[in-house]
Amino acid sequence: MPTYVFRCEDCQTVFERFISFADMANQPTILCPQCASQRLQRVWTAPLVLTARERSTAGSNGGSGCACGTCN
Repeated sequence: MPTYVFRCEDCQTVFERFISFADMANQPTILCPQCASQRLQRVWTAPLVLTARERSTAGSNGGSGCACGTCN
């Protein structure tokens, strides 16, 4: 399931949501977790690309590898 990153236009909070392609095509209602606003801007991020060596050790450092860098 793809990770989508959003920025709230009201409070500037940046957050991630896992949303299936099918659900995203149906334009789901997404609310800011900080202020419950629906005024969101999708943030485009680069995809995570790992080499074979990095894939073998992915997750061993306890990080989630989230796209926005705010998750641990």
